[in-house]
Amino acid sequence: MIIWLEMNLVGRARFAGAAGRLAYPAVLMIAVCAPFETKGPFLRLGNLNVTNVELLVGAALVLAAGDLFLSRTRLRWRTAVTLPVVLLLAFMTLSAFQAYDRGEAFRHVGRFGAGSLVFLAVLNAVRTRRQAVGVALAATASGTLVGLLAILERANVPVVTGFLESLNPDRFVVGGSIRASSTLMYPTVTSMYLELCFGLGLAVLLLSLDRRRAVASALAFFSLLIMFQGIVSTMTRSGVVLAFGMLALVTCCVVYRRGLGRSTYALGALAAAGVCLFIATGGREPALWLRSSGAEQADWYRAGVKAPKSVELETGRLYELEIEVRNLGSQTWDSGGGFPFRLSYHWLTECSDRRSAVILDGLRTALPEKVAPQQTVRVRAKVQSPPQPGRYQLAFDVVHEKRFWFGAQGSPLTVVPATVRGSALAKLGAGKQALPKSEVSFDRLTLWRIGGQMLLEHPVLGIGPDNFRVTYGRHLSLSRWDTRVNSNNTYVELFACTGLLGGLTFLWLAWQTIASPGRALGSSPTADLPLLAGATASVLAFLGHGFTDYFLGFTPTYVMIWLTMGLGFALVNIVRDTEGCE
Repeated sequence: MIIWLEMNLVGRARFAGAAGRLAYPAVLMIAVCAPFETKGPFLRLGNLNVTNVELLVGAALVLAAGDLFLSRTRLRWRTAVTLPVVLLLAFMTLSAFQAYDRGEAFRHVGRFGAGSLVFLAVLNAVRTRRQAVGVALAATASGTLVGLLAILERANVPVVTGFLESLNPDRFVVGGSIRASSTLMYPTVTSMYLELCFGLGLAVLLLSLDRRRAVASALAFFSLLIMFQGIVSTMTRSGVVLAFGMLALVTCCVVYRRGLGRSTYALGALAAAGVCLFIATGGREPALWLRSSGAEQADWYRAGVKAPKSVELETGRLYELEIEVRNLGSQTWDSGGGFPFRLSYHWLTECSDRRSAVILDGLRTALPEKVAPQQTVRVRAKVQSPPQPGRYQLAFDVVHEKRFWFGAQGSPLTVVPATVRGSALAKLGAGKQALPKSEVSFDRLTLWRIGGQMLLEHPVLGIGPDNFRVTYGRHLSLSRWDTRVNSNNTYVELFACTGLLGGLTFLWLAWQTIASPGRALGSSPTADLPLLAGATASVLAFLGHGFTDYFLGFTPTYVMIWLTMGLGFALVNIVRDTEGCE
């Protein structure tokens, strides 16, 4: 499909005359395959674990380097970002030597170095408009597939979920709703990848319209809708905002350079369709509205249970207890469908620390069809007493079947002392079972404050690349913490991990990444406008999303970020070459 679209957009003759080079197909291979990374290592080289995508990127870079060497093509390396990239890589390397975890630090330096080589490969492989179009098409096709899989994942299609679990077994649920991660590691990473592809997809749409290719225009339009709905399926607020922001930016560029016309009407229709999709999805998934409003997830699902002060039971018997349940959260409980809300309980020992249960899953009691926020209902709760006599604690909780227990979302359990009398009927299950518990999470401001403390403690070179996640717990006096958590801010992360030298150099790099293509955007021929506008919008999306998340540690996103940057500067060179010829 990519080849067919490319031939339609740039002409068959020019397409046929440029096939056969290695660097350009290598770049296309990177653009298409970047998001399909398996979770585990594909290859182990001593202590170095290499994923399938890292191996593919390495092979593509070798192909590109071999092509440049064999063809004796002059290497293009002078750009406005060359010096800041080299300096940042040097500062990161120096910082890694004094890092707490040198292994993770040098691995991160390696990722940055590999990304800069991807940038260099794109800069040298893409020397014509035709090739630039091909890269945009490859990214659009890849993003469309990732978006489609995200949509089907949200729909819980068994074949799709089975395939995705083979790449990444982790699934993500927020407020009872699936947050799609598609083929990538986390929903936010998926959103960032789709945002980068979305900007290049806008370029493909404009190019198709310019050449009056009706079928190609329709395909590009629906591909963009699929990518947008994929972003919505990740429930990433920044992603949705930035998708509309990219649309607005590209529309403004088109209106400024060309005025109103077919392109602006198509972009307007795309924006309207995106709004409709967002509203329709929010109607089916209230959790999307809650995330969009900024409400804390801990407040979405909370229950108040009024139960007897104590109970005396006989071993192994079934009882019905009068219970009042109040919805203290912001979500309506629906007792129908495939994921109903039920009242249930855990059996704990008398001296339990409420971390484990002797009987984890109690009987379920149906609630009325729907329980609105602040509504109270009375039910006769079914309770099966333990088979062994003794003193216990009966802990009531609400469960969202196949999703989560409210206690795991931070809702307090209602615990009733229970005395169980009678003869022993059977042994309890072997050992205790851990109660479902919520993961300790920290808001962004807390993480950013810790990043500031790290910078104050290590102002010159920081704590070491990618060392925020392995050290932040110390600032919170924790003995154990989730080492997958980063600072949730690209700028905070780089200042904390590489100090003032690295952080300020990154700001310089970010500015030059936008300034050079931006200047070309204002003076380029209108034929180059779609590609320049799309690539610039994608890079701006990364820099904008960087205020709320960090993506340079994930192979699919850092590869795509560097590829998009390389495409932007390749287009700058193409514009300059065109002006020189004229």
